[in-house]
Amino acid sequence: MEMSIEDVAEEARSFVLDNIVPVFTKEGNLRVPVERYQFLVRNDTRGSSAEPRIILNAVYDSLQPESVIGTYVHMPVCNYRCKFCTFPVVLNKGKTETDKYSGLLVRELKTFLENYPRLKGRNITSLYFGGGTPTTLSPPAIGTLVKKYTDSFDVSGADITMEGSPESIVEDPERLIAARDAGVNRFSFGIQTFDDNILKLCDRRHTAEQTEKAFCHVNSCGFRETINDLMRGLPNQTLEGFIQDVNRLADLGPDSIFVYRMRLRREMEMQNRFWSVRDKLTQPPIEDIIAMQFAANKVLTENGYKQVSNAQWSKLDKAYGMDRWGERVPLFGFGWKAYSLFTTGETYNTEGLNQWCELVKDGKITAERAVQFGPEEEELVWTLFNLKFLRLDAQRFEKTFGKPLISGVAWSRITNLINIGLLQKENDGTVIFSETGRVIPEEVIQYVGLK
Repeated sequence: MEMSIEDVAEEARSFVLDNIVPVFTKEGNLRVPVERYQFLVRNDTRGSSAEPRIILNAVYDSLQPESVIGTYVHMPVCNYRCKFCTFPVVLNKGKTETDKYSGLLVRELKTFLENYPRLKGRNITSLYFGGGTPTTLSPPAIGTLVKKYTDSFDVSGADITMEGSPESIVEDPERLIAARDAGVNRFSFGIQTFDDNILKLCDRRHTAEQTEKAFCHVNSCGFRETINDLMRGLPNQTLEGFIQDVNRLADLGPDSIFVYRMRLRREMEMQNRFWSVRDKLTQPPIEDIIAMQFAANKVLTENGYKQVSNAQWSKLDKAYGMDRWGERVPLFGFGWKAYSLFTTGETYNTEGLNQWCELVKDGKITAERAVQFGPEEEELVWTLFNLKFLRLDAQRFEKTFGKPLISGVAWSRITNLINIGLLQKENDGTVIFSETGRVIPEEVIQYVGLK
């Protein structure tokens, strides 16, 4: 018998009260209040400053003929800025201005491959066009951008993903066709919520009705995988309203659903961003925000989805990001403020948009700064990213670092989490999340990364 929204909400609140609140009492560092929540794995690590070229050259020189890579392409333009957005974006000033960035991303790739020619034609595991909103581009610009990148690599087995927004899809469905025909096989667009009042409060420019229309357009294109995002912890969001959102999205039936907790970069950012509507603002209590994770898992599991990472449920039983996070495939990032992730460190493209544009036009590498990981930092990064997939494989850890997991740099914190019931150790030494731990996976990962 299908449970009502009220029944699911009651069960979720009871679970949090009986299981999560006592854990917070035992270990206060696990309780991350709204004003300090900024989950981002790579920000929880440390590293020493390095020259970007040194990192890039070392990674390039280490590549074997059979080595695969991943790529990320950041399209920085949006038609508007959502109040909860923390990504580097600029507002759309029209077709000419927007399509300009498509040309610059193509030129940046050309320069990069001239400097690192053995990357050209290399097999890639993933090619991701994110943003921003790539579907602010015109259909011809989308086609050109995607084709230039797919023609530069061997994409025969790659996941090729593009992000979009509901209103940009409804405005011109030809954008989807252009992406598909150029090689995109996964399409993702953020819904966040079906509540039109909350969407308006957050400065989203689409409605629930447009979301359903966009979903129909995406489905009709025959992408290999469709992905949608929901958010928990939005202003004025209730647990019951969130459960209704999850039910509605599950009825639409995308292949994968991500549920993200709204995050901020610093204290008071919520009040600052929503200052103009502060009198209309009610922040859901942290217990309800956590209960939303429990409710999402319950509803989605009952609808045929499996939780495959801290924030993803999939009908395909396939976790996004496993290549670069779990299998340590080098990730090369293109675009303003994009970052590249390697086993030994990270490089970050220039902070200034105008400076990035000038570097691209001048035919120069856009990486501006970098961090180098020492052995402990490399191990910690591996541990944190693998925890995103809800398990630490003991055999894989030992094969990677030449020592048992129990000798790892993070083992003392992992032991604490086992003792309070958030993680479990299996017979072969592998560590998995408990039922309770799965309700606060991001808090667990942050805790393991604490210095």
